Amino acid sequence: AMGRSVEGWRPTAKYSRPRPAHRASFLFLSNPTGDLPAATHETEGLFQVFGGEDSCEVEWLNGKIHLADARNGLLHSDIVHFTGHSIAPSETAEDAGWVLSDGCFGSAELLSEPDHGQTPPLVVFSNSCDSGSVEGNGGFTGKHQCEPLVKGFLQRGCRHFIGALGKIPDPDSAEFARHFYQHILHHEPIGTALKRARLDVRHSENQGSLTWLQYVLYGNPQQGLFGEEILLTESRTILFISNLPQTKIIDEVLGTFPDAVQVMGEETTILFRRPSEAVRCALLLQSKSRNKLTDKDEMKGPRIAISSGEVTLKRAEESRELLGVQGFPVDVGKSLLGLSKEGQILSSKPVFDNARSVIRGTEIPGVEQIAWLDHGAYRFVGLDTPVGVCEIGEEGHAPLTPPADSKNAHRYISLDQEPVLGWRPALNLEIPTAPRWILVEKIGEGGFGEVWRAEHLHSGNNRVFKFCFKADRVRSLKREATLFRILRESVGAHPQIVQVLGTYFDEPPYYIEMEYVPGSHLGDWFAEQGDLPIERRLRIAAQIAEILQVAHNAGIIHRDIKPSNVLAVQDSQNVEELSLKLTDFGIGQVKSPEMLVDMTSPGFTETYSRTELASQSGSRLYMAPEVLIGQPSTVASDIYSLGVLLYQLVVGDLSRPLP
Repeated sequence: AMGRSVEGWRPTAKYSRPRPAHRASFLFLSNPTGDLPAATHETEGLFQVFGGEDSCEVEWLNGKIHLADARNGLLHSDIVHFTGHSIAPSETAEDAGWVLSDGCFGSAELLSEPDHGQTPPLVVFSNSCDSGSVEGNGGFTGKHQCEPLVKGFLQRGCRHFIGALGKIPDPDSAEFARHFYQHILHHEPIGTALKRARLDVRHSENQGSLTWLQYVLYGNPQQGLFGEEILLTESRTILFISNLPQTKIIDEVLGTFPDAVQVMGEETTILFRRPSEAVRCALLLQSKSRNKLTDKDEMKGPRIAISSGEVTLKRAEESRELLGVQGFPVDVGKSLLGLSKEGQILSSKPVFDNARSVIRGTEIPGVEQIAWLDHGAYRFVGLDTPVGVCEIGEEGHAPLTPPADSKNAHRYISLDQEPVLGWRPALNLEIPTAPRWILVEKIGEGGFGEVWRAEHLHSGNNRVFKFCFKADRVRSLKREATLFRILRESVGAHPQIVQVLGTYFDEPPYYIEMEYVPGSHLGDWFAEQGDLPIERRLRIAAQIAEILQVAHNAGIIHRDIKPSNVLAVQDSQNVEELSLKLTDFGIGQVKSPEMLVDMTSPGFTETYSRTELASQSGSRLYMAPEVLIGQPSTVASDIYSLGVLLYQLVVGDLSRPLP
């Protein structure tokens, strides 16, 4: 008899336990009074079978079981299997239940208010004689009426209660239970599992009479132990680990990252919301692992890889437990892990770029000076596109060397661009070739590289360093320095043109060192002001025209006039006073090649050829028509760009194109 439902026994919703997705927790309670050795033997066999299953976690309480231990155990388990005595209500005791060493475990224990987070088991298998007998059980009432026990479990939120309707032999009932659990662990419905377990016992050899094989199920026979799975698409950062000296290090480190989620069944795969958190975790794992190693250890620390992007998460529908993760970032991360060395952290380029603009080198306890290296692109077997490979690690501990080519991966250099590999800027790093200048803020980035603000360690002065990470764009950086030198020799240190204070082109990292302007570019400033009077907007345009005239008089064509290349500095004493500075001559040119005579000293270069000028152009919204069709830029081209900016200022919208 299966699938019985009693309307008045429906559970209270707040006590509902979510069904697990693929791994269930068992609690075996056997011989609780210490006088049933056969019950101990029966359960020992079940424990040996299911204790080694990947799909379940097993706890076994045997002999002299106390009420408190039983209650605590079953409120943390998915399945409870009881083998022992049970009693029915009597004139002296209204409750019925399991007999434990210090009393009866019945509805009084079950219906008491649970602690926070405690829920009853999903399945209770009471393998005790007559423990399924309730009033009106089709004649199979037995000599015990265990209605209070059954009712108590169901009202507390238990979804399935299975009890015997008569006396049961211990060895045979153990075999029946083993078959039943094997079926439900293979995701079969509870009712189907009971039927098939009964058939399994019937077909077993050495079976005599099966009159004892009478069990009743209270609950939905079509429902299984495990819940459904759902697929969700999210943007995540994924950390992969191998060669960890002690797995408990993960638990210790993850305790400081509350948003981190470990993939179920994958001890070496962890998901994070932000790349910076994954990198912090990786550095801590390396540091703590290093402390656990001894001189005798051949292993030099774990191998770690980090990737990020849009992935598909497989979750349990009810518990929301994370079961697995799929997607291109997973493939990238596993490929990076295979490429890494012991003690090395490799990451994809997006993770690397995000984290180094956020993480300060001294903020992670126990982690020393951090190095950030770009090893360039690699092609991996099984991946269609090249992957940027970067390394993050502590100086003096991490390998900090490019991965060697292997049968599964090799270095890749595109035909049109060769990256400048190696060192990369990050927060709190000292620039290797500019002693005592510490990077404190990433200001911007572009096709050439990145722009950072640095602060002098002693004086506190600020400067801007413009780094170049593309070999084919180093020439553009040199050009900018050349043009600033021409400007300086022509007009001196003009207060409305951002000054170049130094250059370094001997070896990577290549950069120019510039004056720091504490303000914002014109586009951001204009958006913050609201509706400015037309007179003030026209004064802004006139001021830009005057600065541009200075450059033209010096023989320089800017070629990229736009709001983001004009810096706005508000006077703190007079808000009506606005000082503008022109910056970014990176694609500029001279009006006449003769101006470059005697200017090709070390660290500088000549102008672009006509082909280069056509390809290295400014922003299309501000480009003159002749430049758009590939003609060289002229002074008139700058005037056209200024005209577009004037139109935008007049209409009050610095993003609007010409009509």
